[in-house]
Amino acid sequence: MAIDSSFGNEEQLSSIATVNVSIIDVNNKAPEFPNNLPEVYVTEDAKINQFVTQISAFDLDDKPVLRYSLDYSRSEARNDFGVAVDLALFAESFSIGPIDGVIRVAKSLDRELWSILKLQVVVEDIAAITKGQKARTTFTIHITDINDNPPRFTQRLYRAIVPENSLPGTSVITVTAEDRDTNKSLTYSLESEEFDLLRLLRINSTTGEISILGRIDREIYNWLNLTVRAIDHGDSPLSGTAEVAIQVLDENDNNPVFDDENLHKVTIPEDAQIGSLVVQVKASDADIGAFGKLTYLLDSSSSLGKFKIDRETVSDHLDREQIPFYKLLVQAWDNYEYGFSTGESRKAFKTLTIVLSDVNDKTPTIVYPPPESECTFISEFHSPNDPVVIIQAHDGDDPSLPNGQVAFTIVNGNDEKLFEFASSENANSVILKTRSSLRGRVGNFTLFIQVSDGGLPSRSSTSPIKICVTDVNDHNPIFVKPPSNMTIRIPENATIGTRVVDVLALDSDHGLNAEVRYRLRELANGQWRSFQIDPITGVITLSKPLDRETVRVHELRVQAYDLGTPTPLSTDLDITVLVTNVDDFEPEFTQDIFQVVFTENLTPGTERYKLLPTIDKDDYDFSDPNTAFKSMPCYFIVGGDGLNKDNEELFKLDTFTHELSATKTLDREQKSNYTLIVQATNDCFRVPHRVERFDPKDNSMLQVLIGIKDVNDNPPKFIKKIFSGGITTDTDYGTIFMSE
Repeated sequence: MAIDSSFGNEEQLSSIATVNVSIIDVNNKAPEFPNNLPEVYVTEDAKINQFVTQISAFDLDDKPVLRYSLDYSRSEARNDFGVAVDLALFAESFSIGPIDGVIRVAKSLDRELWSILKLQVVVEDIAAITKGQKARTTFTIHITDINDNPPRFTQRLYRAIVPENSLPGTSVITVTAEDRDTNKSLTYSLESEEFDLLRLLRINSTTGEISILGRIDREIYNWLNLTVRAIDHGDSPLSGTAEVAIQVLDENDNNPVFDDENLHKVTIPEDAQIGSLVVQVKASDADIGAFGKLTYLLDSSSSLGKFKIDRETVSDHLDREQIPFYKLLVQAWDNYEYGFSTGESRKAFKTLTIVLSDVNDKTPTIVYPPPESECTFISEFHSPNDPVVIIQAHDGDDPSLPNGQVAFTIVNGNDEKLFEFASSENANSVILKTRSSLRGRVGNFTLFIQVSDGGLPSRSSTSPIKICVTDVNDHNPIFVKPPSNMTIRIPENATIGTRVVDVLALDSDHGLNAEVRYRLRELANGQWRSFQIDPITGVITLSKPLDRETVRVHELRVQAYDLGTPTPLSTDLDITVLVTNVDDFEPEFTQDIFQVVFTENLTPGTERYKLLPTIDKDDYDFSDPNTAFKSMPCYFIVGGDGLNKDNEELFKLDTFTHELSATKTLDREQKSNYTLIVQATNDCFRVPHRVERFDPKDNSMLQVLIGIKDVNDNPPKFIKKIFSGGITTDTDYGTIFMSE
């Protein structure tokens, strides 16, 4: 309202206008959580980032910006017993989305560590004009149980004792297992590899009490070793085991028995010296300890004072390795003979400890691999430096002294240095490993290992260790006869069973991997049906009559395969069989002489020379020369002077490849040239007869002239040791005064 200055005057005027006032919000209200947040349940096997719940706060301000966080320092977790647990066990178990307030699992949960968490949530309005506008609330998270803990026994090994012949139902021991899960109900049972033991003992499936079921005889079982199992009642039951060792105590339930039932009469001379041995009787008792210790007495009335008997006998010599020391209770009795039975004897006791010092009296022996073991198997692909076997030795002497400490040496069987030792973490043991590759070393190796102790003098023993290197099927069969694809001629009138060709393939593997078998591949042309092959010898024979007018050329494919496992390997060889007229021609050389030069002193086989090819008129007996096949003849050395003084061949000629090479080291100074007579033939399976001289009219023969190339391998030598001559004082320059 506006009023003019004429206050109190009737003529005073006024005016009224409407004014809108807007109240601008100031962010000064703290956010709030709703009351009574619900409790949340999460299984202990919840996955990381699994949704748990969403917490929402509200703010009365106009445009609040709320951010959520968790305060673990003001949170509290407790286990099943209500005991608060350390912050480190539950901190960061959950995370909260700072914007949406979604709480998720942040790490693996374990209800057995804590089962309830009072988690404090903090919300802050970061748009407030003053910092610290926060609200806090606490809500409860329960961790629900799953069956993830097997029962655990309170002891890994339970020991107990029980007298033999105890009555059925007698309690022996009670075993107890615990389950950290909520469902703590357990069922107990006994297990043993010896079924008869389960007839002697039983267990209460609820309480775990083990009691006698049947008669126990110590002479049969001096220890009862069983396994006890506890099974929980979860949806997927889990179990745990422990071992139970029960010692059976002896009772005096066996009578002594004399060992020699046939000893009834002994003859001795009447002049036997006093104290000399007459006879030694011995009895045994199946009981042990005091119940098995025997005292021998002799009836004095029957002996008339002429004989006496030792009351006890020594059972064995002293042995530190069995008992290192003795605690003896020495008793001194007076008036024993007459006063013991009446109680009139007096006695004194003294405890005496006898310690036995070690003597190097035990020989070390290899106990693993055991002597009766057949072999330690490794493959030929066993990598160098990889362990083969751990060799363990035993020495009964004191292991803390050199007497009981051993060293290993390979004394025989390792000539090629294929194996060596590497140190082992265990005492008195060593690792046998490969030193180099075993590829191609298939076979059995017997290493003689000497194990020696450090005593003075040292004792040692030697044992064989067998290493069997097994073959790996890594080689294909290789044809060596013939070495490559070849053409064979066979007359059209050949009968069934005629030998066509022998094939031979070798395999560098061993055992079954090297066993080679043969078969004809069933090609689409069907020509294999006219032939058959022996799967073992590789001999190909004719199985059907041939008809040259129908089929002149037969294409065969021979497969050589091994018997290796898991996958056999194979190689193919193509053989062309030409059906010829009966009167066919032998192959012919186009010239009579062929010259080659070998170098002296070279390793045999270093130089190879391929001889002249031949021509064969039968190669062109087809109407179309383009379809003719070039057969491969065989070359043989049938004469010449290619022998040394020991009548050994100096040269060899490959029958199929026609390559000539030396078989011995040649010496030009012994002989500078040789002559060989070579004959070509289509019959590769019959060696031609030797000839004395070359026949130039026979075109199937070739004369090979071999020259030997010199190398500087001989120093000059004087023809005699002393040369003599004379000159005078007036001899002119240039005068020859001495010659050869």
